[in-house]
Amino acid sequence: MSITKTIEPYEFLIRWENGVIKGAHLAEKELIIENGEIISERFIPARAVDPFSITDRIDLAIVEQSKQLDDERLGRLTDTQMIQDQVAMLQSKLDDAEVHIQVLEMRLRDK
Repeated sequence: MSITKTIEPYEFLIRWENGVIKGAHLAEKELIIENGEIISERFIPARAVDPFSITDRIDLAIVEQSKQLDDERLGRLTDTQMIQDQVAMLQSKLDDAEVHIQVLEMRLRDK
């Protein structure tokens, strides 16, 4: 009968200020495992950590992944803005066409 206790990262919060990492918190969970089965699981409250001193506990590739997510989000926002700009341009053309139609209708009535 083998009983082991392990602590593993559960949640990692990174705080940025002006694009620079300013701090982080790490929450962990403690597992008691007997014969390969988890018999107890306890969450350890988050504590402040230096994100660069815990590379043995977490993979800092998450920072790069979050930058990629931000870039993808920015790309979607840019696409959305482009679509909104196109809609505004088309609406302007439609408004101009409606004014032109009104002018033509007035000319027809005056004849």
